[in-house]
Amino acid sequence: MIGPGSLEVRQTKHGYAVFHGRDQISRDFSCEYTAHGAATRIETQSRSRERPCISCSTPFKSTGPGHRMCNACRPSEYRAAERRSKAALGLPLERV
Repeated sequence: MIGPGSLEVRQTKHGYAVFHGRDQISRDFSCEYTAHGAATRIETQSRSRERPCISCSTPFKSTGPGHRMCNACRPSEYRAAERRSKAALGLPLERV
């Protein structure tokens, strides 16, 4: 598992890439900002796993320890805020 802060963006011959220790784990990006976005997505995806909902116990794909309610149990204003956050980060949006 990739822990918070264990990824690093470094310059390569062809731009910028995400590294975990000595290993390059992303493709090369022409922009450093884009590489940092990729690092954020990789860290988020590494925390994702199936967890039971704290309300209904249905297993769902959780994005991390703070995400414990499935979309069906989560109030609609939280779902709208979550969709805006994912869109801003360039993450795929789930169909509800």
